[in-house]
Amino acid sequence: MNLSQTKYVFDLLHRTAMFVTKPAKTPGAIGQNLSKFDGDPMEEVTQYRSVVGALQYLTITRPDIAFVINKVCQFM
Repeated sequence: MNLSQTKYVFDLLHRTAMFVTKPAKTPGAIGQNLSKFDGDPMEEVTQYRSVVGALQYLTITRPDIAFVINKVCQFM
């Protein structure tokens, strides 16, 4: 049995308006620490939570992104 979530990923990319972005070899910057003081606060946190939840579901077939998704979840 082969489990794939290709359509799910494409739908997620369209929903977040990131379909035209380029792929990267690593899912996150190596050695970079995240901080709650970095960047600007989001006005709409519901969308952030929705996308992070969708990415958590994606780790079922993509365990290579599990560590990065865990780091992102720490800022919910």
